[in-house]
Amino acid sequence: MTRTVDLVIVGADEAAIGATIAALREGKRVLVVIRQAQAEVTRHLRHSLRQAGAWAPGQVSVVSGAEVACVDGVNGIEAVVLRDIGTGRLTGVNASALAKYGDGMKGLIMLTLASGVFFAGPVTQLVQVVLMTMLHVGLMMLSVL
Repeated sequence: MTRTVDLVIVGADEAAIGATIAALREGKRVLVVIRQAQAEVTRHLRHSLRQAGAWAPGQVSVVSGAEVACVDGVNGIEAVVLRDIGTGRLTGVNASALAKYGDGMKGLIMLTLASGVFFAGPVTQLVQVVLMTMLHVGLMMLSVL
């Protein structure tokens, strides 16, 4: 199942918690992605949101033991793909914004092309995206001999 949120927050440090509280107070739907699969990290996040009076079960979801595998979109962020660290399973999320705190997206490179295509992902995927975009807009021609 693909879910839709206004904001994906990557990380669970105090800055990430503060950003989550601010977004919830603005009425945004938030998905918090935490790399650690430790229950105490998730409990601390939920406890902090409750203390701030910002806990809204229908407005905030927490995914632990996951990382951002890819971010994609045209003219901005439209989709975030999460990878379960234990199983490698990928899950797509419709999202219009992403904020990272700590080293939650370590190893990813972000790219925005002049054409408005936005991408974040591992270097190997980034090279593929750049080549495909260049072919698509006619900036490069390949010949097979």
